Amino acid sequence: MFLGALALIKDNRADRPTNKRFRLIVWDLKKKSKIYDSQKPQLRARHRMDSMFKGDQNIPWPFIRFSHDDTFAAVIESDHIRIYKMPALDSVNAIKVDRVQDVQWSPAANLLAYSVPELEASAASGGKSAESKPCTLGIVEVPAMKSLRERHLLSVSEVRIKWQDRGDFLAVCMTRHPKKKVLSTVFEIFRVKEKDTPHENFEVADHFNSFDWEAGGGNRFSVVHTPEKITMDPSLRFAI
Repeated sequence: MFLGALALIKDNRADRPTNKRFRLIVWDLKKKSKIYDSQKPQLRARHRMDSMFKGDQNIPWPFIRFSHDDTFAAVIESDHIRIYKMPALDSVNAIKVDRVQDVQWSPAANLLAYSVPELEASAASGGKSAESKPCTLGIVEVPAMKSLRERHLLSVSEVRIKWQDRGDFLAVCMTRHPKKKVLSTVFEIFRVKEKDTPHENFEVADHFNSFDWEAGGGNRFSVVHTPEKITMDPSLRFAI
């Protein structure tokens, strides 16, 4: 069992105008010892995981996630997801994907789900408009790095990924922004253990508050949703 910890270190040296440094430590909890420390050269891995923490960059947390059997670790970097072999922290491979927002390991297999937020079109230099990019949802088998399913969706935000306890299903919840500005909640359900990873979706015409799978590996999940954000009496819905 492993644990990743990240600390902000104040740095008053003149050659560091941002005055920010970060210290990354990975612990082996069974052995009660460090296997990686960005401030200890003898404990640095071959590929420095702390190389991305420079300046005023936004740090995704937790940026390091461990697989269900502690065989692999996934680290979110600027333009890819790096996969490391534990406990040696040897770099195995990388998933090339920009702007990753979240990654979640299956609780039953070495499958990694990830989400990339939608990028809206914006005016670029020279008066040209930059092309928008849809929200991306992906499921990858590790270490084969085989893509099991990838979905691209427009006009969605607040993407949340949640695995069922047995790893049979993956639920992705998103807020949809239609042209009429009436928010709704969309769910994409992936049947991960079936051929070609089929999926279905449904929509709740309310504001999303929270959702979770039935405990113990059940095939139902609950959704808390309200007509408006300020409503204090949320309704509860179970879906199969």
